[in-house]
Amino acid sequence: MIDERIPPHNAEAEAAILGAILYAKRLPVEIAAKVEEADFYRPTHRTVWRAINALADAGDLITPVTLLGRLQAAGELEDLGGASFIYDLVAAAGTPAEARRYAEIVAEASTLRRLIDIGHRMIQLGYDTPQDTGRAVELASSWVAQVAANNGTGAAYAAALIPGGAFVLDGPKGIPAVWGDGEQVAWSEGEPLLLVGPQGVGKTTLAGQLVKARLGLAPAVLGMPVGRCAAWSPKTTAQSSTSASCSGGARRRPTSPSTRGRCSTCAAAPMPTPW
Repeated sequence: MIDERIPPHNAEAEAAILGAILYAKRLPVEIAAKVEEADFYRPTHRTVWRAINALADAGDLITPVTLLGRLQAAGELEDLGGASFIYDLVAAAGTPAEARRYAEIVAEASTLRRLIDIGHRMIQLGYDTPQDTGRAVELASSWVAQVAANNGTGAAYAAALIPGGAFVLDGPKGIPAVWGDGEQVAWSEGEPLLLVGPQGVGKTTLAGQLVKARLGLAPAVLGMPVGRCAAWSPKTTAQSSTSASCSGGARRRPTSPSTRGRCSTCAAAPMPTPW
């Protein structure tokens, strides 16, 4: 018996998604994370979605003009009904918020179609493999599991997305500060510090103040505390440019001006660099 019922789909939601993308002139990640080409029921909508993704991959604007050019170059525009089909999509465009909901509707309908397809395959499987019931059950279960794993197309893609500010807002907490304290930290332990600015604004002066503070000669710079280099301890005798001792008792041999004032233990530690 042939089932003549029309599979679940929502052509209006599909058109609204495509139109919203053309209106926004880009492919929003929240849309790309929810639907893919196979989720569109109408072949014409699949063709447009494929062309939109090609424009996005090329870094091009996604507008009716660029889309028409892409479809024309691929020889697919006439199959869609010409330019009027694209402008009809623009007229059907939903708002970005609506498009996100429409994408969910399209993905849900696609999931139902997959289930219907699996049901038909299960019926055929039951007739074709009566001699191996265990194998038939295993195969049918794998089909259902695959649909369940793909429910909400693009879930893996969405999970891989990271909000733009996450690397700042969700950074690790409690990193020891070299310069600063609490929420106001300008230099964290283990990181280099680069002082940037035009000539004459005091970069070298600030770098010098930070070096002095690191050596324990000043408690703070610009009102923020500076941690003292734990490995450094000046000799109680008159300071010499050729001799000093660190807390571990190691003697420092004369080095270049860039490392002068630091023991061999901390000579490799990052120091502020005026640029």
